Amino acid sequence: MIIRYSILCSTCRTAYTLRVGVGHSESQEHTFPCTECGEEITIRLIADYKNISTDIVCIENCVPSDSEGKIVNLHPEYSIPSDQVHKDRAFPWLGDMHEMANVDQIKYDQLGVNTKIDYVELKRHHQMYGASSFLVEEWKDLKRSWSLKSNDRVEISTSIYHGNHNKYSYCKEIDSVEDWMIRFSGKVLSPHRLYLFENAAETKKHIQGKFSSQFSKFREYYVKNLFKDNFEKYFDLYSDYFKDYSEYSQVLSYVKREIDLPSEHQVSSRSFKRTKMFYGNAFEILTSNITVLACLNNILNGRAFDTFNSMDLEKYLTLNKANRANTFKDTKKFYRFTKGLDSTLRNSSHHASMKYNKRKGIITYRSGGTGSVKTISYTDYLVKCNEAFISAVALLMLELIIVF
Repeated sequence: MIIRYSILCSTCRTAYTLRVGVGHSESQEHTFPCTECGEEITIRLIADYKNISTDIVCIENCVPSDSEGKIVNLHPEYSIPSDQVHKDRAFPWLGDMHEMANVDQIKYDQLGVNTKIDYVELKRHHQMYGASSFLVEEWKDLKRSWSLKSNDRVEISTSIYHGNHNKYSYCKEIDSVEDWMIRFSGKVLSPHRLYLFENAAETKKHIQGKFSSQFSKFREYYVKNLFKDNFEKYFDLYSDYFKDYSEYSQVLSYVKREIDLPSEHQVSSRSFKRTKMFYGNAFEILTSNITVLACLNNILNGRAFDTFNSMDLEKYLTLNKANRANTFKDTKKFYRFTKGLDSTLRNSSHHASMKYNKRKGIITYRSGGTGSVKTISYTDYLVKCNEAFISAVALLMLELIIVF
């Protein structure tokens, strides 16, 4: 569905006619620069799926208008070819949808599946994790339940999900907040990136069976020293991601399928001011929490959980976070969690060394005051944000099955 809506830029009075694609969230924000004055314009689409209605609200630097103006195509879940951003009577996201279908078919063919859809596999995912639509709305409830449980308000926390599994498209009752976390996180990854968690879980099961004594010692250490702090970080990361979900979701389908966006594509909403700290924070959390993978890898290689090839765990925790994954780089099922990590981008984020060109949608950054200058499009920046988040989601799931 496309909603057509006309506005004026409050700064220079340039007229725009917006063509806004409706996504799978009750609220979606879109930010784009005025083509004349360069000032950012922000609108919000509110969808009422129960009564099948929509409304658009002017948030920043714009007012409603009765006049047609320059076309701007916006969509919260697909990128748009550059030459179609301002094209009327176009459906630029249909190309993305077709590309997704082609990729899915190729993957099914590689698995020897003859039908268009692997119904058995999709049914398994649905039974375990539910449908993946309306993640933002579900997160709002899970966030409250998670927060209440963390603050020892267990009874109120339980009341949020008890008997409500159908509301979130689950086939079975939710047993606990932790059970809900796993199911919700599985929705984020499902179906294309679930392998990241499932392969690591398989390795964890092997370790637990073959080296049960060391695994028990690690679990005891983890619960005592890492669990609480790690999950406080995950809570903050999930909160940041879903707060601005309509930014990140523009490239999520591509990232989950591990395919590159066409070079001529760009995201239609570019609110760098809201997302500029996300990658750096995600990098910090992920490279801190992969201590879990490092310890499991020690056990996998026949050592004590806190003993590395050339150091102990105390020394490992003093390493530069960008180098901590090197200790398990030969264990592919673990090392995949670190795909695409960019320490230079992280350093720039945390040292205020990132500059953003609103008109071009280009980020310029450097590591430290004398580092070489690099550039990245805002679209590619969102790709990196999603990659880091997906890895963190899979790691959260792994940590939960270590404890529960």
